[in-house]
Amino acid sequence: MRLGIPPGGCAAKTVQPPAGTQETIIHLLIDCPQHDAIREDLQQELQMSLCRDSASIILGDDSTRDALKKFCVKVATKAIGRNKASNQDS
Repeated sequence: MRLGIPPGGCAAKTVQPPAGTQETIIHLLIDCPQHDAIREDLQQELQMSLCRDSASIILGDDSTRDALKKFCVKVATKAIGRNKASNQDS
C-alpha cells in the first residue's frame, strides 16, 4: 500500500475514491478525478461529454478521434508515471 491507497487503486488527491477503486481503463478515462481538468478540456474541445456511450461516437468520427487519442495518451502517461513511482517506493 502506498500513501494509504490500495495497490492499483485510484491515487486521486482531490477526491477520495471509494476504497478499492481499481485503475481500469474506463476509470482512468471517464471517472478518475485526477484527470478531471484534461477531461474537461477534451469535452470543451469536442462540445460533448465523454462517457461510456459517447466514446464509440467520438472514435467513429474523423473530426473528433484525434482529440480523444491525445487525451488517452495524456492519461496513460500520467498513470504510467504514478505506477513507476509507486513501484520504486515499494
